[in-house]
Amino acid sequence: MKSIVVYYSLTGNIDSLATTIAKLTDADICKLELESEYPKNFFKFVKGGHDAVRHLTPKLKTILPDLSQYDRIYIGSPVWASTYAPPIGSFLENYPLENKEIALFISYMGRTPGHTFKDMLAYLEPQNDLLDTIEFINPKKSDPEVVALQLKQWIETLDTNA
Repeated sequence: MKSIVVYYSLTGNIDSLATTIAKLTDADICKLELESEYPKNFFKFVKGGHDAVRHLTPKLKTILPDLSQYDRIYIGSPVWASTYAPPIGSFLENYPLENKEIALFISYMGRTPGHTFKDMLAYLEPQNDLLDTIEFINPKKSDPEVVALQLKQWIETLDTNA
């Protein structure tokens, strides 16, 4: 089975999760980048939150591989304003997926992941098989060995349930 990890990360939380998933599963990895990136200062919250609430889809700079060659796609996003980051919306709108095994992972620093998974699934179901989801609160500040173990156990569950 061929897999790919597709993700967006502005602050590095999703980077670390995506890299670990790719290593544990021997998956290809694709980080989404924008033609015009979000600011890395305080205004990331203003601009990013505005775009997330309005479900805007910024133009991707990343050229993705042919996704038809993959059986399983891991999709990772930070939570912005209780939903997925806008670059994930760009991916989901511009690269419709069908007949794939999907596993979703997110990270957030707020109180709750909000409706992130539900919003992502609106693009993905029923034409794909959602295997499972996993969420992390600020994983960069967690013990990397604990995070890796949680991901390993999650992946084993995915493989058992597939």
